[in-house]
Amino acid sequence: MFIPASFVTEVLGAEFLPPSEELIEEVNGEQKEGVYYSNKVGVLMYHAVMEDPPNGSIIAPEQFREHLQWLKDEGFAPISIEEYSAFLYEGGEVPDNAVLITFDDGYENFYTYAYPALKEFNYPAINFVIVSGVD
Repeated sequence: MFIPASFVTEVLGAEFLPPSEELIEEVNGEQKEGVYYSNKVGVLMYHAVMEDPPNGSIIAPEQFREHLQWLKDEGFAPISIEEYSAFLYEGGEVPDNAVLITFDDGYENFYTYAYPALKEFNYPAINFVIVSGVD
């Protein structure tokens, strides 16, 4: 998932300038085939997965599976929160094209819809629970 440049400009008031052709050639020239980035982690944040999503912050189970398949097909490497923490705080290494899959709010639909797909792809994820709602 990507944030549109229009959002950055309109909502955040920041100027968005695409990279120059020289920079793109320089970066692409240094990378191996199929490697989008190294020594970095992309964080994918999901809110909920449910049938007939009522709004754009929720996706359908089929769409979530398509996201996971795309990650696999494009050579992304989902990592665990432990690997991410070690990378941030202990100088640990992450694979090329590393991504951390996260879910907000700890809704039951994570277990119902997202977990089976994650298990099918053998992908780790972290589900952040709203602790004020837990005894």
